[in-house]
Amino acid sequence: IINNTEYKGRLKKQADKNYYESDVYKRYKIKEQQYNENEMLKSPEKRWRTKGPTPPKKHIVAADIYDCEFDGIINNICFENKKVYKFELYLQLLLNFMCYGNFTAGDSHLFIDEGQNISVNEYLLLNNINPNVVFNIFGDVNQLILKGRGINSWDKQLSVLGNINIYFLKENYRNTIEINEYCNELFSFDNASLGLDGVAVSNVKLSELTHIIKQMDPSSQRIAIISTRENNFVLKNLLNDISYLSHSKIEDGFISVLTVAETKGLEFDIVYVLPDGMSDNEKYLSYTRALSQLVLLSNE
Repeated sequence: IINNTEYKGRLKKQADKNYYESDVYKRYKIKEQQYNENEMLKSPEKRWRTKGPTPPKKHIVAADIYDCEFDGIINNICFENKKVYKFELYLQLLLNFMCYGNFTAGDSHLFIDEGQNISVNEYLLLNNINPNVVFNIFGDVNQLILKGRGINSWDKQLSVLGNINIYFLKENYRNTIEINEYCNELFSFDNASLGLDGVAVSNVKLSELTHIIKQMDPSSQRIAIISTRENNFVLKNLLNDISYLSHSKIEDGFISVLTVAETKGLEFDIVYVLPDGMSDNEKYLSYTRALSQLVLLSNE
């Protein structure tokens, strides 16, 4: 970003503005004015023989980058209507901390849900700007599906926060006994089954899905079909003649066709999953969206 010509021009302009508005430059101007006034009191032949105050050096510092980048973020939001990505907000907060230090009156407690999606550096920054904060982090590293993001080990990666206490919830209250035991065996988990009895996890050929969906009534139960983003297009083409499908959103009276990422935090009575191309974490996340019945789709 620093090598971008347009950005460098904007950064220099911001740095000049910060320089001329800075306290150190204002003090220099006061001294310069005093020096000039004193010299004018001397006789003409004795003026300007002594060296006047030296102007402070110009440097592009973190505060200039912060102000310039912040201006860019505001322009993105207000004027260009572009997305503001998470890394831009992280950069803004990081530069803010570099320039101005931690909060004088920060948060005493931070409660973070889906904590596995927050990276180590993000936790470290939150801790630096809130040096006395107490973290309460809730999450499941087995549901981390963002490549190159987040954390996959609570104890190893969160040690940057100092001494931490880790508590594991080993009871499954959401899924039926059959679904929980299926996931236990498949993923080598040992979660206790505290749900109700249901039907066994079943397998259905993808070619049969259209016929099955046409026999279902989405007004009486919540139904979802989950796949990877790539296979989501396959499902859309396969089921394009069914009118009561809702793609990428939840609507009453509709069967939801969703990617794995779109199902986070959601639950359905019946879930159909096309696991082709899914990682173990994506499969686990998809399978546990089903409260009562889980059906796996296959191309065979």
